[in-house]
Amino acid sequence: MTAASIQRKYDLIFDRLDIDGNGVLEFADCLRMGQAVIRAGHVREDSGEADALFTAYREAWQRLVEAADADGDGVITREEFKAAMSETLGRREQVVAGCRAVLDAEFRAIDADDDGLVPSADFQRYLEALGSTPAEARATCESLDANGDGRISREEFHDGWTQYLLSDDLTAVGSQFLGHLT
Repeated sequence: MTAASIQRKYDLIFDRLDIDGNGVLEFADCLRMGQAVIRAGHVREDSGEADALFTAYREAWQRLVEAADADGDGVITREEFKAAMSETLGRREQVVAGCRAVLDAEFRAIDADDDGLVPSADFQRYLEALGSTPAEARATCESLDANGDGRISREEFHDGWTQYLLSDDLTAVGSQFLGHLT
């Protein structure tokens, strides 16, 4: 059985992904999320980086539909989403690999000079595009910035998301990635 803390994270992920708030995840939600990340980042909508982001979102959507759309209706309910996420919880490599392309594409969209480091202000805009409040985004940046240099590295970004997706410790740094849960 999945820990209650992980279930809370899945609920928050679902709420953030359900951009239009209609109670189900649809491919249109992925497109809207990609557009929000692009607006928060430093890439043009007609750029290769934007194309890579949308390709990663399309591929992630397809994997999610295959794993979660139990009734085959083309949309994913909260219950279907949580069941699919719970099923993969014990398979760390599968979770990380399934998210890697999207995370890499998102990071490229917000890394203006492609140096592997995103200034906190830019990272906060990204988090707000994902639905965090400005206060949540600021707190997340402060907790993820392990070395205190005012920038989020690609490694800090990946580690944060991995902790968010896999750790049942709500005090872990990455557990606060989308806002305070405790």
